[in-house]
Amino acid sequence: GKTLVFFKLPAFERIKFARLELLIKSTTLIQACWRRKVRRDMYKAIRLFTRHVQALIRTKQSRMDLQERKTEKAATKVQALGRRFNARKHYLRTLQKVVRIQAWRRGIAGRSCAKERKLYVCAMKIQRTFRRVQEQTVFSTLLRSIRVAQERWRMHYAKQ
Repeated sequence: GKTLVFFKLPAFERIKFARLELLIKSTTLIQACWRRKVRRDMYKAIRLFTRHVQALIRTKQSRMDLQERKTEKAATKVQALGRRFNARKHYLRTLQKVVRIQAWRRGIAGRSCAKERKLYVCAMKIQRTFRRVQEQTVFSTLLRSIRVAQERWRMHYAKQ
């Protein structure tokens, strides 16, 4: 018939082995391509998963860094507040001591001025009394002189 081909045994064996060898090569190639496709898909999936995990880790790390910065900023503010409180307390204590020293010094200066003023007032009283006594002496002498002059004048006019 025209549909069947008949070979002798050695030719058939050669064709059979060639066909088998070709089948093995083709099967190996198909398996290799399939395994490559499966591995490539797995690689793509692992790469996608890895990117997603990395993004999640970066997000979490960013949140932790932000929280750490906030905590550090808050701690810095608390420390600054504490330092400011201590500095203000120290300043007020120093100011109080300075005011006390100034008051002490002004007290000494005031008492010294009061002593000088007292001496000045006493000197003024002494001078005023001395001047008054001098004026009274001059006035009483003048008064006596006037009385004597009047008496002489009266006597002079009485004789005439």
